[in-house]
Amino acid sequence: MTSRTRQLAVRIRADLKVRVDAAVDALKHSRDPSFTLREAVDEALTHWVQSMENRYNEGQPWPPPAGGLDAGRPRRRTHPTEQEP
Repeated sequence: MTSRTRQLAVRIRADLKVRVDAAVDALKHSRDPSFTLREAVDEALTHWVQSMENRYNEGQPWPPPAGGLDAGRPRRRTHPTEQEP
C-alpha cells in the first residue's frame, strides 16, 4: 500500500529516543538493512491509532480535526489511555 506522506515533527523523551534508535539499529543489522526510523514510527503510530479507535470509537476512524491540531505546548493533561482519578 503506497500513500502520500507528510512530515511530522515531535519531541520525545531522551531515554525513549535512545531505545528507539537502538531498536531500529538492531533490526537493521539482524533483519532488514533497509529498515528505517520512518518505518518504525509509521508502524508504531498505525498500531496506536487503531488501538485508540477500537477502544474509544467503536473501531472507526475519527474525522480529521477542523483546522488541524493546536501547535505548541499543551497544558498538563492526563494521557488519553490513563484513567482520570
